[in-house]
Amino acid sequence: MAVKKAVATTRRTKSAEASVGIDTLTAIAQVGWGDGGHDTSTGDVNNPDPDATQAAGEFLVKDIENASVDGTNAVIEVVLSADEGIGKNISSLALYDEDADPVVFVNFSPKGKDQDTIIEIDLIEEH
Repeated sequence: MAVKKAVATTRRTKSAEASVGIDTLTAIAQVGWGDGGHDTSTGDVNNPDPDATQAAGEFLVKDIENASVDGTNAVIEVVLSADEGIGKNISSLALYDEDADPVVFVNFSPKGKDQDTIIEIDLIEEH
């Protein structure tokens, strides 16, 4: 599966400000699911836009399932349940912080979604 990631410009700004004591970073709290992370005619994965405000083709935002730390990496578990996104070709997601600002955008090969499919993705935000 092809995957392309981009750290959001807003997160880079917050991180820079936190590094010099101007601001603090807020925790990752939500995930936005979308179906616009790929070229519909070729299936190729698009490059995410770090200046975007939501996942490409976003249709649902929900709280993250679980978060943990593995060494220097934040591990974020996100789940699209059986009754969510039926009929969509899921190909993008965005993580949002507690201020509802985007943290990272991820585009990936489209996954068809029907009522029997649950999509689980473990994301690692490397630091």
